[in-house]
Amino acid sequence: MRRYFNTEGQCEPEIHYMVRLDDRLNQIKQFFIDRGKYFVMNQGRQYGKTTTLCDLEEYLREEYLIVFMDFQGISTMEYSDEFAFTKAFMRMFTEALEEGGAAKEEIKQAAAFAESAEQKTLGEMFYRIMGICKSASKLIVLMIDEADNAGNNQVFIDFLSMLRKYYIKRKKSQSSIL
Repeated sequence: MRRYFNTEGQCEPEIHYMVRLDDRLNQIKQFFIDRGKYFVMNQGRQYGKTTTLCDLEEYLREEYLIVFMDFQGISTMEYSDEFAFTKAFMRMFTEALEEGGAAKEEIKQAAAFAESAEQKTLGEMFYRIMGICKSASKLIVLMIDEADNAGNNQVFIDFLSMLRKYYIKRKKSQSSIL
């Protein structure tokens, strides 16, 4: 098969022309991941954000437990209130733990919360996630793709606010989410 320029999603080096990412992945790992920092990639469509995240996921997999989530999986209705968002997020978090190779106990904890999340708040969700992080065998790296789908939704803004709070708190609580 002849390679071509991809214009509709993640690039795959076997079939698409693309920039080599090896040096960039190593820099991201050294400057951000290994230092426990968070970062944001912000660019227009088709600039390689998803491709970079997917390649970074593979690059980090041996050393970290990667929880890769795509917010395109959350519907407008699931942003309608905190309870609906919490349930949707934990469903996706559980799937991402499974795909990332998490231990059965970590997956079981997340799945149990997702199933009982009908009236759970963001605070309760983050408390549960911190417990999962504390018991994880590897440091957890949370990657969120397509977060721009949430727009200016208040539930999403609350989520980001609490995510930052728990990011800052992680050093005090000795949890393992980056």
